[in-house]
Amino acid sequence: MGLARQLAWNFSDAVRSRGTRYYEAGNVSIRSGSELGVRAVVQGSENYRVGLRFEGDQALKVRCTCPYFVEEGGPCKHLWAVILAAEERRL
Repeated sequence: MGLARQLAWNFSDAVRSRGTRYYEAGNVSIRSGSELGVRAVVQGSENYRVGLRFEGDQALKVRCTCPYFVEEGGPCKHLWAVILAAEERRL
């Protein structure tokens, strides 16, 4: 099962839809990636830094510098876009 499919339930339909548009528009730039994590920049109204990493117990830790993630703490469209890009690259 792919990463996007495993994590989709964490994202609302609207967030997934907007994130998919960012991904399809080529707004995701993966800076580094491996089976342990991904660091990327997503171009939105400005450039947002996104990180996904698996820790020892296989818990996924995520971060994004966008206001929504910082203020709400919820999964944002930038995270979804990076998940799609990471899956495409098989990271």
